[in-house]
Amino acid sequence: MTALAVLLCLAALSCGEEAAPQGLIAFSHGVGDDLFVMSLADGRIRSVTSIRGGQFDPSWSPDRKRLVFRDSRAGVNRNDEIYVINADGSGARNLTRESANDWSPAWSPDGQTIVFASQRSGQLALWAMRPDGSEVRRLTDGVDEYPAWSPDSGQIAFGRGLPLSDIWVADRDGSHVRQLTSDPDPEWLPAWSPDGREIAYVRGFEGHGTIWVMAADGSGQRQLTRGHDDMAPDWSGDGEWLVFSRRGTLNTMRKDGEEVQSLDVEGLLADWAPSPG
Repeated sequence: MTALAVLLCLAALSCGEEAAPQGLIAFSHGVGDDLFVMSLADGRIRSVTSIRGGQFDPSWSPDRKRLVFRDSRAGVNRNDEIYVINADGSGARNLTRESANDWSPAWSPDGQTIVFASQRSGQLALWAMRPDGSEVRRLTDGVDEYPAWSPDSGQIAFGRGLPLSDIWVADRDGSHVRQLTSDPDPEWLPAWSPDGREIAYVRGFEGHGTIWVMAADGSGQRQLTRGHDDMAPDWSGDGEWLVFSRRGTLNTMRKDGEEVQSLDVEGLLADWAPSPG
């Protein structure tokens, strides 16, 4: 074996074997449960919240030190609030304190903004705020939810037009809104790849969804999974893998849809922590 071959084998950890997905994944067991974090390196799972009612829709801060999430302690869609918590479970704090429902927060990669869906104006729309809950402002005027940031923090993808939603994109201030998908089935829960080139998303109603991916301009739409209940994709920090839920269980797969593997843990709406800076 040549020296070059030895180096290539070491880089792949072992000859003939592909590197396994790595990192931290935040998730909820279900909409009535707490938040957890799983380490893919050793499979360990630890609890982040221990609050009566449901906590879900987690989103990592870019430095991986905090999580922002949806708190439904009063019941889902009953005064849902946006909370932030340290990744070790300490320091939980309500950011919104609003009687209307707030959910699906997403932390911008530059760390400056949290965008979320809210009914505070009467119609469901996207709103933005600073990570301390200040400077709250409305971004969109459609029926919009589950936003996802581009890696440069310049654009936001989201689902618009429930229940038959499509994927739309806007600039970070809510301007220049444009439509990317137009299938008769609902398309929602977008996730932007770390290199900014692709957006993964769900096509189909809850309980009948499949995972698709497209170029960031909406072209090249293609199906990745053939399950009947696949939901909520999110990308690994290196952009090589996706995590998603299948019938309520977390799975990973390569970005081309190959090598689907169950993580053998009940989980929904997972968020893969960004790679360390």
